[in-house]
Amino acid sequence: MENDPINQTLVSLVEFNDYLYASVGNIAEGAKIFRSSNGTAWMKVGDDGFGDIGCFDIVLYVFDGAIYALTFGGGPSTAKLYKSTNGTSWTQIGTDGFGDINNTGAVGIVAFNDHLYFGTINAVTGTEIFRLNDAGTLTQVNSDGFDGANNTETWALTVYDGALYAGLG
Repeated sequence: MENDPINQTLVSLVEFNDYLYASVGNIAEGAKIFRSSNGTAWMKVGDDGFGDIGCFDIVLYVFDGAIYALTFGGGPSTAKLYKSTNGTSWTQIGTDGFGDINNTGAVGIVAFNDHLYFGTINAVTGTEIFRLNDAGTLTQVNSDGFDGANNTETWALTVYDGALYAGLG
């Protein structure tokens, strides 16, 4: 990966189509995604922060023949979801902030019952959990903050014993 002193954090590592992908947090230029076929030589794929320097972290997840990228930032509507089927070209799914300007990040992500689910960070009305539908659209599947505005973040999603669990903050 590039030797850039403002790349702060290795956020995600995933394998996709015989490449190792790494997302790196960068608060000054926007998060970056790199890939490597050997774990030594790395190539950047996509624009920093997907063209938004406010998107300073990216969480990667592989599901159903595609790699997904969730963005986290510090400003309004910096929660975004991107999809790539080839690992180099990315398409945004849904709108910035998923229709809520207060969604500043999307972090917890998991596959459950043949759908992709992810949660947001929303310090105003509370976390929102979305399902990616077969048609490529997003549906919110919970009430904001699970009816508690103090439930502002979904940091973890997991499946256990046939049920979907959310780790809130």
